[in-house]
Amino acid sequence: MKAGILKMNTIISKIDIKNIDKNEIKKQAELIKEGKKLNEICTELNKTPKQIFNHLTLLKNKGYLFNRKYYYFGGEISYIPQVDYLYSNVKPETYLTTSQNCNRVKAVVISDTHIGSKYERLDLLNEIYNYCTKNGIYTIFHCGDIIDNSVSDEQVPRLERAEYLLKNYPFDKNILTFTILGNHDVALLKETKQNIAAMLENYRHDIVNIGYMQDILKIKDDSITLYHPFTINSYLCEKCSQSSLILQGHSHKFKIENNPLSNNLHIVVPPLSDIPVNDYSYPSALELDIHFDDGNITNVTTKQLIYHNNSFVTISELQNSIKKKVKTI
Repeated sequence: MKAGILKMNTIISKIDIKNIDKNEIKKQAELIKEGKKLNEICTELNKTPKQIFNHLTLLKNKGYLFNRKYYYFGGEISYIPQVDYLYSNVKPETYLTTSQNCNRVKAVVISDTHIGSKYERLDLLNEIYNYCTKNGIYTIFHCGDIIDNSVSDEQVPRLERAEYLLKNYPFDKNILTFTILGNHDVALLKETKQNIAAMLENYRHDIVNIGYMQDILKIKDDSITLYHPFTINSYLCEKCSQSSLILQGHSHKFKIENNPLSNNLHIVVPPLSDIPVNDYSYPSALELDIHFDDGNITNVTTKQLIYHNNSFVTISELQNSIKKKVKTI
C-alpha cells in the first residue's frame, strides 16, 4: 500500500466508528431533511461542528450525498440531500448566500500560508480569526498555497502535512473560508497522492475549496474570482476574467490594479507567511468592505493589515470604484 493511502487511512481511523450512535446519525439526517442549519443541528444533538462533519462523511460512504449552501451572515451551512439521478462529478458553482436587502459584505483576504513550512505563521492565522470575530466578519478568502510542498524548508514532514493542516488550521463555527488551491497544494498531491481538496471536502466543511488555480464564487448577481497562477505564463479564463473582483495569490506582494475602463478590480494579495521572496514580502492580510448596487459590486474599500503590538492594525486604506455592469434582458 502506498504511503499516501496509508496516511489517509490513518486520518479516517481517527473517527471512532464504534462510539458513534447510529440513532444520532439518523436524527442528524432527519434534522437536515427539516432544513436545519449546521449550528442548529449541533445544538439539538449537543455535538461540535467537526463531529457533525465526521457523521456526514460516514453517511457519504453509505451513499447519502448532500449539496451545501453557504450563508454570509453567521458563516452558516445548510445541507441539501442530493436526489438527482443525473448527478455527475462535475463540481457545481459555489454560492455565498446573502439576504435580499444586503448591499454590503465584509471579508478578510489572505494567501500563501504555506502550512508545514518553517516559514508558516499559524500564530498570525489564529490572530486573523480573532480579528474577524472581534470585527463581525464571517468570511475569509484564501488565494492559494494553503499548504507547503517544499522539502528544504520543512517544519513538518511532507507525508504528515495534510493531517497537520486539518488539525491546526483555525476553526470558528461562525467563519467560512473560501479557498482556491495553488501550485504547492497541487504539488503535494503529485508527490504524496494526498488530495487536499478531498480531505477538506470530508473533514473541514468550513474551508470551502472552489477549485484549482482559478474559479469563481457567486454572490448576489455578481462573482468574485480567486486566482493562484501556477506559472508566469498563466492567465485568467474568460469566465474568471468577467468577475467584478479578482483576488490573486502567489506573488507574495500587495498590489491593486484598477483599470477605469474595465469592469473589474484586480487585487494581488500579500502572503501570511515569512517566506522571503522579495523586499516587499512580509506577512499581512487585507480587509475588504464590498458594496453592491442592484446585485453588482460597485465599490471596494481595501485595508492592509499587519500584526503590531499583539493585534492586527491598518497601515493603508484605499477605495476603488468598479464600472457598473449593464444587465442584459
